Amino acid sequence: MNKVIYSLMCGAVISLLATNADAFWHRDVQRDTSNTTQSFQIADTSLDKKAEKSDIKAQKAEKHNLKAMKKAAKKSHSQWLARKSADINEDFDEAVYKIGKSSLPQEVKNLLLSQANEDKNLALKQAQETSRLLEKQQASREKFSMALDADKQAKKLIKKIDDIVK
Repeated sequence: MNKVIYSLMCGAVISLLATNADAFWHRDVQRDTSNTTQSFQIADTSLDKKAEKSDIKAQKAEKHNLKAMKKAAKKSHSQWLARKSADINEDFDEAVYKIGKSSLPQEVKNLLLSQANEDKNLALKQAQETSRLLEKQQASREKFSMALDADKQAKKLIKKIDDIVK
């Protein structure tokens, strides 16, 4: 019950402040006879504000293009392959460390090390093939890049297709 009362009181205060602010901003500047040049200054500042807004929009578009270029560079398949290879090598090193630290007989350790090495080689080979396939698909999509970039649904479909392999 107290929450309802407090929220109503806050709402009343906010509405009073809003009406006073609204009246302040809607006063008639042209009736102010003490400074007749003020209306001309306001017109000049409104043009300046429009120019500033267009400059801000241009800056935002430039930032957006820069972000898009960075995102595209981040998504390059060679970088993906490098990250994937680093992950595979890290997992392999961790497995080798744990095998070496274990108290298993040496024959079992040798077996596990050879299996880990085979798994690592297979994973690296699959990552390289995946990277080649993705590069080939991207190159074939270059002909239709304008149509694919303009359509949001096409972008989602391409992402779904690439996620199948990754």
